[in-house]
Amino acid sequence: MAIVHRNFNGTKTECKHGHPFSGENLYYRDGRRRCRACYRETVKRTYWRYKMNDPEKYRSKRLEWNHNGKARNPGRDRNRALKYHYGMTLAGYKDLFLSQNGACAICGRTGLKLVVDHDHSCCPGEITCGKCIRGLLCSKCNTAVGRFDENPKRLERAAEYLRGKAAQ
Repeated sequence: MAIVHRNFNGTKTECKHGHPFSGENLYYRDGRRRCRACYRETVKRTYWRYKMNDPEKYRSKRLEWNHNGKARNPGRDRNRALKYHYGMTLAGYKDLFLSQNGACAICGRTGLKLVVDHDHSCCPGEITCGKCIRGLLCSKCNTAVGRFDENPKRLERAAEYLRGKAAQ
């Protein structure tokens, strides 16, 4: 006959400190329910204890951790940011970069850091659905498009204005 172990954590509605096991406060680790509030408190306690005991050691360790992480995976931070903001990977960015021959989609300059341009009428704000990506722009062109509120008529009037002033 098999022995059945009952998971008493599965029947509780709150942790031992009184925080509820529900919604945003609940996460699973090793197949068990855990309390996020208690976890955050534990992290804060250990962080401050470690930092306050020897601040210089903490600083050197933190720099070492950051350096080692970036050395092992140099594109990790960029890949994470692209995935979060635009729903694309670093490989997708590189494909788009190569399809534009490494040049800004508006001015055509090369050798610059290019940023992802997306349609703000589809997804206002910083995070996009990933379907409204228009291309890669240099920071000057991206800023200019944003200053004109992504309005093609305003951009056309600006171009006409500049052509008219150049003719004089």
